[in-house]
Amino acid sequence: MIKERGFTETVALPVMLVLLVTMIIGNVVGGLLGDTLFRRDLRGRAIVGAVTVFLSAVTIYMTIMWPTQDVIGFTVVGAITAFILPVAGPNVSAAVTDVVEPEVRSSGDALLRIFEYGGSSAAPLISGYLADKFGLGMGILYVSVTTWIVCGVLFTVLAFVIPKGILHLRKEMSERAEKLKQHP
Repeated sequence: MIKERGFTETVALPVMLVLLVTMIIGNVVGGLLGDTLFRRDLRGRAIVGAVTVFLSAVTIYMTIMWPTQDVIGFTVVGAITAFILPVAGPNVSAAVTDVVEPEVRSSGDALLRIFEYGGSSAAPLISGYLADKFGLGMGILYVSVTTWIVCGVLFTVLAFVIPKGILHLRKEMSERAEKLKQHP
């Protein structure tokens, strides 16, 4: 913020604090919202993910493109973005446990983390390359918006296929429970 937006340290610190606090709140709300919708529809978590990642792409664009001289507007739009960004996260982890048998949930989570960390590792390289060509803000913008749109498409596809996986796991766990009742 200091270099890209021209904020002083005195301005950047409280702005970052606001963004961090709203990000924490967004994470908690994301989990609660996903659980609430999941109770109504097996697609609930995937729907929350799809909607929020598409919204994230829009709000990231708005935040980065916000006029540099408007600190208050940037803080408000940035806080909205910071709130929305983490909402999908808890729903991704929960979706893994919704479809993966208990014996392999750690492995399922590990695969999820490979993709997360792989993307997080590649983003600075790609953003850096784009920053050299177009500036840091635009480099981050291109990588972020593209990534969030791809994630939105994947969440949308997930919303169509996840109910089958959830029902399969529930059937499997129900059969196991019956076997345990028969052989104490």
